[in-house]
Amino acid sequence: MKNETILKKLTEYTNTNEYKLICEIVIGLHENIAIENNKKRNISKDQLSAFNKLIKRAMSDIEIHPSLGGWWKNKEDKQCICDGYSCFILNNFIDSPYKLEDNIEPLNLNTYFKEEISNMFNIKLQTINELNAKLKIFKAEKNIKTYVIKINNQFFNIEYLINAMKLLDTQEIFMDNDAQFNLIYFVSDKGKGVLLPLRLDDDFKDYIE
Repeated sequence: MKNETILKKLTEYTNTNEYKLICEIVIGLHENIAIENNKKRNISKDQLSAFNKLIKRAMSDIEIHPSLGGWWKNKEDKQCICDGYSCFILNNFIDSPYKLEDNIEPLNLNTYFKEEISNMFNIKLQTINELNAKLKIFKAEKNIKTYVIKINNQFFNIEYLINAMKLLDTQEIFMDNDAQFNLIYFVSDKGKGVLLPLRLDDDFKDYIE
């Protein structure tokens, strides 16, 4: 059988319902394996859900910004994630149905984290449930495409903020007044993270305020 014929038959098969069903079963099995493995490591469902959302965003971002997005292990053998808007270094390995990148770490995330947070000011945020309630209100407004929250005169994507809180299991954030842009720093026993602010036009800022 010629290569062209084999390729044609494989292409036709990938468009069938049978192939799609097999893919769904395989993905489901990978997800179940990940859930079982994470239970042994005391990884909560919220953490796993937040982790998988980050991975999906990182996988999408890596196609646009190959040097800024991805999911890999650093030299300290810790999981690192960067989706273009947030970066995380995790203390405990989280299993996922998505494949870990085998390539050399694209960037050193430690350069994004300040070692000393004692000079930063601490902010205790609303609970995740309260932030989710605020998010529902935003989503009810059809004209709003980006869901934001204002913290210390900076604007942040509220969905990314909630996700970070779930991933690191914390309601506390740290900010540096001396910095040009007030990044949000997360520190917990689960790991550490950074969330970048958004750039919004003046009309949108007035609406949020």
